[in-house]
Parts: sequence; structure tokens; C-alpha cells
Amino acid sequence: MIFSKRTEKKLHRGIRGLLCFLSVFTVLLTLSSVSKIVLYVREYGLTEKRLYGFLGDTVIIVIFISVLLRLFIKKFPYMKIIMCFCCAAVTLTGLLGAESIISKYNVDAYLSGRLSGIDVQQLCSMGTAGINEIFRLYENDKDDPAAPTDWVRFCSVETAVFR
Repeated sequence: MIFSKRTEKKLHRGIRGLLCFLSVFTVLLTLSSVSKIVLYVREYGLTEKRLYGFLGDTVIIVIFISVLLRLFIKKFPYMKIIMCFCCAAVTLTGLLGAESIISKYNVDAYLSGRLSGIDVQQLCSMGTAGINEIFRLYENDKDDPAAPTDWVRFCSVETAVFR
């Protein structure tokens, strides 16, 4: 849109068609990526890369849908929307508390039976959020003879937690 020669303050039809084509297929490919992320989360659980990948994909989708709307609606404030959404996404990334969301989601999915196993080492690497969820697993599996005898030993942090 910036580097094209304009006649009568309008974008050439060929360039408009090409931008529309590229934007639509970018949105479709990004939606495909989102569906793969959702599939992986259902099968293997949530990780930081999947969470931030999903957030990045939503930013890309908003950007290209805004560009598409701008192609057809002349007074559409696409840059304001893109900037506000990007600022909100960066702020959300900083304030999200991803470790607690990830560990809570994975433990909830494991306890409800949606996940067949849980990565305890991943929980251990998430600091206090992961340790809290390990204690929740321990409390839930106290009466189960097949459960590990002590979830905390998997992290090798029992002395650090109880001091």
C-alpha cells in the first residue's frame, strides 16, 4: 500500500487484489497453526512455547484481518487497532504469569483425565507455581496406592520447601 503508485487516492485494483489474496491466505495458514497448537495442547499439555505461539498467532490474525478491512473500508482505523492490540498483547505477555497458568492447566487436565501423563520435571522448572501444583497432585493422590509415594521427591526440593 505504501510503495504503490496511486491514482486518484485509490490503490490499483491489481495491487488490492494481490494484498487481499496474500492477507486471506496468511490468515488461513495462521488459523491452521492455531489448530495445530490446540491439538498439541489437548494431547501433550500446555507449554510456554505453545502459549506464546498461540498469542503470537492471534496477533498475526488481528493484523491481517485489519489490513483486509482497510482494503475495503476506506476510513477504517486499522493502525489504531493494530497498535492497541499489539500493546495489549505485549502487556499481557508481561503480566500473564505464564508459569502458574501452564502448571494449573496441566494439573487440572491430568486430574480430570484429559491428559494421560504429566511432566513433573516441567512443573519443577516453573518455580513456586509448579511446586504448588505438585503439592496439589500429592494431596489428590494420597489414597491411591499406584501413585508415586512422594511427588515432592521428583523435584528434589523437599529440603528447600520445608525450611
